[in-house]
Amino acid sequence: IGTRNNLTLGLYDTLTQENATVVNNVTIGQSSLNNLTNITGSASNNVCVGAANLTNATNNITNNVMVGQQNGEGINTSATENVCVGYQTLRGNLLTPVPVASNVNYNVAVGSNASYQNTGSTITAVGAYAGRNNLSGTGNVYLGYQAGQDDTTSNNLVIANSNASANELIRGNFANSTLNLPKYVNINTTSPFQNATINAFMSTALGSDNCTGIRITGTASNSATNRSIFPQDIS
Repeated sequence: IGTRNNLTLGLYDTLTQENATVVNNVTIGQSSLNNLTNITGSASNNVCVGAANLTNATNNITNNVMVGQQNGEGINTSATENVCVGYQTLRGNLLTPVPVASNVNYNVAVGSNASYQNTGSTITAVGAYAGRNNLSGTGNVYLGYQAGQDDTTSNNLVIANSNASANELIRGNFANSTLNLPKYVNINTTSPFQNATINAFMSTALGSDNCTGIRITGTASNSATNRSIFPQDIS
């Protein structure tokens, strides 16, 4: 334990770079948080357990938890309040000669390669390879094995068990408030007739004279193409 309340165990760890701005860190494992030689900002309140976590971080690294190996390895500056558990999660872009990822904040990555190579912020990726290879997307939520792998955009919600679009249970977008459901939507049945689209336009609470109703479109066994429900139809 150093004079700045740092605890280190392993080779090339944070204690060797201890100064007034490197405080309250816990590093267990070789080369975790070990590149603070020329720090001008701060590195405080970080917990790194495992080899090579945040190994290239240099400035403004605060309140991060890294458990596993090579998590956050490609982050260079400004990483705040990230939680990574697994192998090579939130690794940053190591395709460049020098890791340059910065402003990587408020992410949760759990599972091997979750958010691998991502350099964005406010991402939740839970599942092996979830959100993998989305280099700069932000605000994404990926749940499941390979969910959102190879996505390139931001503000997505994906629940899946592989990276094939046909296996996505749910895909949505927070920016435009859209939610896409799979081919069949079952309500109180396991044998749907056809895929359905439900569009709801509620100006006020259900039952009000101003409610415009719910329209269900699709094809049922009786060949009806459209069904509408209005307040007066509901007892």
